[in-house]
Amino acid sequence: MTAPLRLAVYTAVSAASENRPVSLGAAARVKRGLSRVADLLAWTVAGRFTLRQYRYVRRQYSNKGDIAVRLAIMQMFGEHFADRQIAWTDIGWDEMNEAMVAKVNETCDMLLIGGGFVFVDDDGGPTPGFERQLDLLSGLSVPIVSCAVGVNHLFAPDTDAMPPLTSEGEDALRRFMAMSAVVTVRDRNSRNLLSRFSDKPVGVLPDFAFYLHPKPAPAPAFRKPVRIGCNFAFHSKELEAVQARTLRPAIAALKALAAELDAEICHFTHSDAEQAVTTLMRLSGLPVTAIEGGPAELLDHYGRMDIHFAEMMHSAILAMSCGVPTVALAYDVKTPALYDFVGLPALCLARETTADALLDALRAAHADRIDIAGHLKAWKADMAGAYDDFFLAVGHFLPTGAP
Repeated sequence: MTAPLRLAVYTAVSAASENRPVSLGAAARVKRGLSRVADLLAWTVAGRFTLRQYRYVRRQYSNKGDIAVRLAIMQMFGEHFADRQIAWTDIGWDEMNEAMVAKVNETCDMLLIGGGFVFVDDDGGPTPGFERQLDLLSGLSVPIVSCAVGVNHLFAPDTDAMPPLTSEGEDALRRFMAMSAVVTVRDRNSRNLLSRFSDKPVGVLPDFAFYLHPKPAPAPAFRKPVRIGCNFAFHSKELEAVQARTLRPAIAALKALAAELDAEICHFTHSDAEQAVTTLMRLSGLPVTAIEGGPAELLDHYGRMDIHFAEMMHSAILAMSCGVPTVALAYDVKTPALYDFVGLPALCLARETTADALLDALRAAHADRIDIAGHLKAWKADMAGAYDDFFLAVGHFLPTGAP
């Protein structure tokens, strides 16, 4: 009998921190409630988006995409190493410290990094969080494996490009490559960037969430046969400005398409604060069916959609993994890179898109839905083979033999 594997999975949200309730005192609850009323009045009376993301967060660490990545990594490693028992150590990015580094060195055979992880700021340098992670991970003595990570950079107000890297940014990526035993990324742009700083091979894999298994979930009482999914990103302070620009044009496009197709609009909530967007959509005269749940349950609902509109990258990934034609609105460099990798760049729209442009894109996706679904199914099946080389490389760093 081969020895059990002791693997640490290191992602943005651990199971222990997932959906942690936010505790507020009475005065803070009253203040937050009054602010929400003012936001709704500003939206309905003045037509202004004044929401502040923190006011609508009831649970921390609720990002379904981050959770999906963790679940998918554990699922795929469990399936590949089905003949070996795996003892998991589950660590969130905010939970890594010197004591945790010592624990991983003592009790684990390997650390698996999942999610975006590589973050570049507006000046082209590493974000403080990314630098902190590098400092901590430099203390590890076990192999570090990057599981389809990616470069993240929010678009600045006046550009859709990532800034040139500073010397500090280059040093950070060089450190990351030097400490990694196996490096895989989720798009070609990330590969091209990281390859500049090491001779190590950088593999390109689909995001692990593409292969997460769905979990059957009760279907809502759908009223119409045509169903259009949508998702709006509102999981951080930086997304407030994005919604101030994009929410009203997107609602206008969805209303027009729903009328044309006699369709039902389903809003997929990928983080806690996005429930506020459901309310704004309804106040705008757009009836929506709210879709909530964990990633596996959301997958089951995504499979019931005819087409989908997504802002959060993992909303697009989960929908496309079900073969659903998905139009995305990019607010980060990662989304155009994803669509280029999938081979559907025309379905990824620029962040300043208009209601008419979005409506045209959704109409086209609906008209071509059979061909797009076929492309997605074939791409997913073809790319599954890329994991063979990944697991072969990982196996070289894992212990073998009898316990």
